[in-house]
Amino acid sequence: MPAPDAFDELNGSSSDAIVIDVPAGRTIEGPIVIAQHIGTAGVPSCPRVIVRAGADSEATVIEWSSSEEVDALVVPVTELDLAASARLRHVGVQMLGTRTWQIGRLAAKVGQSATLR
Repeated sequence: MPAPDAFDELNGSSSDAIVIDVPAGRTIEGPIVIAQHIGTAGVPSCPRVIVRAGADSEATVIEWSSSEEVDALVVPVTELDLAASARLRHVGVQMLGTRTWQIGRLAAKVGQSATLR
């Protein structure tokens, strides 16, 4: 993963991470859905998602972000770590209000013969 930046520091200091571990050799049927909703104005939201896919595993992860029509800032950080021959589908859906800003980072480490879509 890349060296931490200012957004990582803000994100790491203000939220607990959602961690998904897919065991080696395991296929997860159906998507894993992470839904995050912002409804309060003036409070930054800093979600952190970490997905670790073991060797020869398979999963789909959907990150769903939504908000009310509020003045808000969202600073998400997503880290994807795929071991050898893992298969991961990652989908990000943003249904944010017109007054909500997002500045995010997605970092991925993809092992030998692994597939990230």
